[in-house]
Amino acid sequence: MYFKKTDKFKIASLNVNGINDTWKRDRTFHLLNDKELYNFDIILLQETKLSKEMSCLAEKKWFNITGGQSFFAHTERINSSGVAIAKQQT
Repeated sequence: MYFKKTDKFKIASLNVNGINDTWKRDRTFHLLNDKELYNFDIILLQETKLSKEMSCLAEKKWFNITGGQSFFAHTERINSSGVAIAKQQT
């Protein structure tokens, strides 16, 4: 995990090595949303390995957990890399 603190906002970059598993996805989202541990403005996720359907579900889940916006890019190939950009509710 890489953290960069600036005067204006904090960014987290995390290689999740796949978040198709519901438990792993929920745990990752809840952990990143823990404002006592982390208080990130922008979160970048690599290697999400989500299908189009799972990307849509992940965006909804992120909003339900954090109240923030997200975009999960996907590919048509199963278990292929993917990325996401997310932010917490301000």
